[in-house]
Amino acid sequence: MLAPKKQNLDAADAPPPYEPGGFERSRRIWFERWGAVEVERNRWFAAFLAAMAGCVALGVAIAAMMPLKTVVPYVIRVDDVGRVQADPAGAQRYSPGEREIKYFLAEWARKLYTLDRALTERWLREAYAFTADRATNQFAEWVEREKPIAAVSGANPPTRTVSIQSISLLPNKVALIRIVTETRRYAQAAPERKPVLITATYTFVDPKSEEDILRNPLGLYIIHFSTTEEIVR
Repeated sequence: MLAPKKQNLDAADAPPPYEPGGFERSRRIWFERWGAVEVERNRWFAAFLAAMAGCVALGVAIAAMMPLKTVVPYVIRVDDVGRVQADPAGAQRYSPGEREIKYFLAEWARKLYTLDRALTERWLREAYAFTADRATNQFAEWVEREKPIAAVSGANPPTRTVSIQSISLLPNKVALIRIVTETRRYAQAAPERKPVLITATYTFVDPKSEEDILRNPLGLYIIHFSTTEEIVR
């Protein structure tokens, strides 16, 4: 039996190397131009999802830690000579005493009636912050009627000081605040004395934030008030 002869192929008889046709060439050009961009976009999207997951986890951790921060009210005590002291004892079960209530009512009346170019506007804002319910509108009506800001805006503004005569606390959280105002129309003028009775109804609202505690530690709010000029006999 004869073995088949081994055929010798020279370079001329070898098949030509493979070259991509038009379709393959177009696909390669598309990938080089747009495919790499698409891959890069997918990578950025994956990074975005990872960052979002991290933000969600951080938000959950912060929400879990929120109960650890609490607002601790301070008890404001007034001694026999009228000095105010802050007691860091918890005030959740604290009921304000008569001295504390009278102190803040006196401060409110003083800020309401004082006329002073340097103080009037700021003190009116602070007194307004102590009003709620119907007293808010009553305060605006009082300012419109008395025009205290316009009074201290002139060239030679008058001044008015307030002296607290007495504060009586009645049932149902009603207070009678008796004051005497002294108004000087100009520097050398004789003071004009005027007794005024303020009838105020108040309530208490627990402070909700540190800002509330600093501004109104008792949570005392005037919800209705009226003013009457008393007749001196």
